[in-house]
Amino acid sequence: MPRGARRTADSDDEADTPRTQTQRRRGEEEEGDFEEGGAGSSRGLNQEDLQRLVKNFVRLAIACEYTRSPIRRDEIGKKVLEGNSREFKRVFDKTQERLRATLGMEMIELPAKEKHLTATQKRKQGASASAATTSKSWMLVTILPQEYKAIIVPDNYVDAQFMGLVNLVVSLVMLNGRTLSEDGLYRYLTRLQINEETICGQTSDILAKMVRTGYLTKARDPTSDENKQDYHLGPRAKKEIGMDGVVALVKEVYEAGEGPLPENLIEKLHGAAGEDINEQRAEAAREDLQRRQAASQANGRRNKRRRNDDEGEEDEGDDE
Repeated sequence: MPRGARRTADSDDEADTPRTQTQRRRGEEEEGDFEEGGAGSSRGLNQEDLQRLVKNFVRLAIACEYTRSPIRRDEIGKKVLEGNSREFKRVFDKTQERLRATLGMEMIELPAKEKHLTATQKRKQGASASAATTSKSWMLVTILPQEYKAIIVPDNYVDAQFMGLVNLVVSLVMLNGRTLSEDGLYRYLTRLQINEETICGQTSDILAKMVRTGYLTKARDPTSDENKQDYHLGPRAKKEIGMDGVVALVKEVYEAGEGPLPENLIEKLHGAAGEDINEQRAEAAREDLQRRQAASQANGRRNKRRRNDDEGEEDEGDDE
């Protein structure tokens, strides 16, 4: 390498270092707010203030879910915490308890957006190409038992139509190895005669809405010299629909026909999505256990408060 080029590269690295360290410190501070729960300022937030912030948080979560927008960390700070950023974990945990006990719902963290790189690009970037471990954004999901989930339906006909299209498109992307070119997707839609117009509107507008609401992501194909686009699974699709939703849709289509389900259908679907079915089952079992434990803890705390209230009433009666 020429001396001038080496010197320039070194100076660029030196110029980038302070910015990188600042970003790292900022990220660590935000994670500290979540992990520590604001121990340094807990005395400044009384019970009345805490309940008010929890109510604000619940309202924000419901409003975001209604528009299918992620519940972002920075938005929580602006609209909920009212300057009490160090109290994030405390308010977050209390909000989770309120959502589980009152609405049968909870917030789960959305996965970070993936970087879609070629093998060569990944080698060049090295460790920096690894995916982010946290997205600092959440969405609401139900924790109701399966028998109650079956009766949960969208609140209007248009929304139900849109979600039907979402499940179809997400399934197509999932079963093509989680990545489907724009041309490939439109070939599928052409066979279904919805490549230009759907029952919800223009196809291009509907796909754009799926990207905007986090069901899909759209990125340039890194292996193509032309400006071709690929569709990938978005963070909301991974959590809200996932492989279980895709399998349920495919089984429903088969069951609507006259023939029996193909042998090893589930394994074949997981293989088409590039997944190990045993690994997925283990992960699903772990997530289900975590949800059950969280719900059990919330019920335990609620029952303890009730017992304390009952004992307080009995003491008052004895005094009288």
